[in-house]
Amino acid sequence: MSEINDIKRRLSAVAQTRQITNAMYLLSSSRMRREAQRAGYAKEYFHRIRATVKDIMEKSQSITHPYFEKRSGNRAAFLVIAGDKGLCGTYNSDVLKYAHALISEHPVHYIKTVGRIATEFFTRRGIIPDDEMLGAAHQPTLYTARDISEKLFELYENGQTDEIYIVFTRFENSAVHYPYCMRLLPMTLEGFEDVENLLAPASDMIYAPSPREVFDRLVPQCAVGLVFAALVQSSASEHSARMNAMQNATENADEMSQKLTREYQTLRQLSITNEIIEISSGAQGASRYGTQSGVDTEGLT
Repeated sequence: MSEINDIKRRLSAVAQTRQITNAMYLLSSSRMRREAQRAGYAKEYFHRIRATVKDIMEKSQSITHPYFEKRSGNRAAFLVIAGDKGLCGTYNSDVLKYAHALISEHPVHYIKTVGRIATEFFTRRGIIPDDEMLGAAHQPTLYTARDISEKLFELYENGQTDEIYIVFTRFENSAVHYPYCMRLLPMTLEGFEDVENLLAPASDMIYAPSPREVFDRLVPQCAVGLVFAALVQSSASEHSARMNAMQNATENADEMSQKLTREYQTLRQLSITNEIIEISSGAQGASRYGTQSGVDTEGLT
């Protein structure tokens, strides 16, 4: 009987867990569809703005600018984007392990984390992030992207770093998303090899009021768009990963519930059979006792 009560308690616990995981699955599905739409727009903007910058760089290779010059140092700044919460499969661990491997290659580095999980990950490994931001991974906005971009550009312009990288999870669709690293500064043609030109070729390009002032305005705005696209893609990837994880958890709960139900029914049938056997044995014993008692009484009379 104790085994039956134990299975009943486990069935109740599994049912409650399933309600939670199913609710989280439905919520993540809704958020994933919304963020996937935003990610689609962001990816289109991401691609077009990179194509524009590539086109300008190809047509103005003789123009020098601090944003395009490679520096001799090995100091790097990393913007690492992860989540504020768990329960999303391997989403956080994949991007953070990837970022940790990249950071290990640079002895002097600056780390800015987006998401509580990222901060905790590096802190446990003895790497204290220089700056952190919470909430941006869950609800990315242009204001947040601009704030992040301005602080990173300030480091570069003040000579505190030689390179700036963004490590995030690139979103392709609800089933495909993977860690990705993009160099934000300095911008070089090698970093735009995967971008196709969208503009018609032109022989000459005129910059007004001057090439430097054009790039002073264009590159920071480009960086804001790239940071925002990275935030949105990371958010969509997180919701997609959580949706898949909660779907798997719900299916596992259903399988466990079916297995426990079969065990419960087996034990219940066994218990009923044993009770029937006990009743039958008791009835037979009582019948034999009554028969023997009647014979003895007749013999005494």
